Amino acid sequence: MSTTRKNIIFVAAVLIGFWGIFVSYNHWTAEYAFNKGLTLTAQKRYGEAVPYYKKAIRLFPSEDFYRMHDGKNKLFLSSVTQLPVPTRMKIAKEAESIFQDLMVRDELNPWYSLRLSEVYGQMAKIDPKQGALYMIKSGEALKHSATVDANNPIFLFSYAQYLFSTKQYDVALPLLEEVYETDPSILGSATLLGKVYIYKQRYPEALDVFKHVYKQNPRVVPSIRNLSEAYYLAGDYDKALHIIQIYGTHDKAPTILRDYYQFLINAPKSGK
Repeated sequence: MSTTRKNIIFVAAVLIGFWGIFVSYNHWTAEYAFNKGLTLTAQKRYGEAVPYYKKAIRLFPSEDFYRMHDGKNKLFLSSVTQLPVPTRMKIAKEAESIFQDLMVRDELNPWYSLRLSEVYGQMAKIDPKQGALYMIKSGEALKHSATVDANNPIFLFSYAQYLFSTKQYDVALPLLEEVYETDPSILGSATLLGKVYIYKQRYPEALDVFKHVYKQNPRVVPSIRNLSEAYYLAGDYDKALHIIQIYGTHDKAPTILRDYYQFLINAPKSGK
């Protein structure tokens, strides 16, 4: 092998080595900045975290995980009510852009559209006049998540919550039933399912669901109230009254229980 060729190989090897060191250093520095940003976010110091996420992304732009957390941090920052409204909306739009870009980069990741829905929910709070429009966009993003990962109860429940809040009960019902069948420990979803059953006048099914919720949370006020109502509507006045008497008749009982107790003692015993 000629001397010239040996020199070329040597120089190439040195350059490759330096490039490897440079890339490793950049990645290490990016990780340090990212972890610093995470720490500040956890401490709710959202504004201070922004430059650290920016640095991490600049040093390692291919890491979408950095971008996602940058978007989440900006979502949190946009909720800080001490900031001027125009500033909060500007930050929220930056978060919107981040998650929209991430969805383009990986349209099959349901977390990006879930976070985007949260951004639109925040925008609705910042600008109530445009709230209805932003909530429609939030629903579209939630539907995307539920479609992309139709086997994950988290995304089904999130979309079902939106449908319930917009009174689209017929559409929400099969999603809530699927979540309940898949993971009955998600009590928020079970509670919504029971309420939809009541709306649909399917009282025995509502009673079964609220029995389950009450069994998991026997001292939680909504669980008590919902179970009592389900007993009453299913035609068992005595059990409805009994469950509410246990918790809802003393002076320090929550208003929601005392009010329902007063309703029961004056209501027809048929539950109709």
